[in-house]
Amino acid sequence: MNAILFTKVGGRSLVLQLNRARCFVPLALGFLLLCGALLQAGYQVGRADAPPDTATASVSEQNLAQAQINTLAQRMGQMRAQVQRLEALGQRLSQVAGINPDDFSLEAAPALGGQKVRVAAAAPSLSVMQQAVDQLTQFIDLRERRLTVLDRLLAGRGYTEPHFTFGEPATQAFVSSDFGVRSDPFTGLSDFHSGLDFAGRAGSPIVAAADGVVSWVGTRAGYGHMVEVSHSNGLVTRYGHNQRNLVHSGEVVSKGQTIALLGSTGRSTGPHVHFEVLQAGVAVDPAQYLAGLAGKK
Repeated sequence: MNAILFTKVGGRSLVLQLNRARCFVPLALGFLLLCGALLQAGYQVGRADAPPDTATASVSEQNLAQAQINTLAQRMGQMRAQVQRLEALGQRLSQVAGINPDDFSLEAAPALGGQKVRVAAAAPSLSVMQQAVDQLTQFIDLRERRLTVLDRLLAGRGYTEPHFTFGEPATQAFVSSDFGVRSDPFTGLSDFHSGLDFAGRAGSPIVAAADGVVSWVGTRAGYGHMVEVSHSNGLVTRYGHNQRNLVHSGEVVSKGQTIALLGSTGRSTGPHVHFEVLQAGVAVDPAQYLAGLAGKK
């Protein structure tokens, strides 16, 4: 097969000889490329219009539900710890007031109900966990109201005044730093000291300054190992830099009971106990609650 090409320059013509084999190969390659492009375009369009992977969506939903259940389980653990603290505080207040605890049902089991779930058979569902959290919340609110009644009874009978006089947190120690503005022992700059420091021998006993309920035990930045005890009328005492804590959250403690060992953990220059008194969450001078502090400095 001949192909004749005419050129404008000079009016000359060019004759090309093409056989069938030489024509078929380029045409076949072009056809294959065209088919490939059409197939690829069809695949992309079909992929865009296809429904989402049901298996992937199901896994995502399961992960979300499990995360919600884990959050609720953690919340339930915190609320149960709060119930234990309220239980201990209620028993203590009832004893001080001379009231039968049964009159306030402080020892009654939480009113938990709903669907029974066998742990070995299936994990609790999200709705069951939410129902348990709601019931615990109602139970805690009820106990708080009853404890408020007890607190008012104590105030009316004059039982609150003795709780304002604290004992010293470390009998084998002396006051090494006062409450208020002082020179920071690390920087030398003026700062506010939120408690009293009682310096003593490492490992010597730290005692509860008054009757109360242990509301927090652990390690906190700056304080090191610390114990926090809640008392009546919104008073809280803290004992920091302990070598070792000896009590647990929710435990009822008596005035003079050993709750920790004196140490130097946290931001400390030596063995001592940092003693704080908080009134409604605000640090106040512990000296006003300590009898016989004069002469100990």
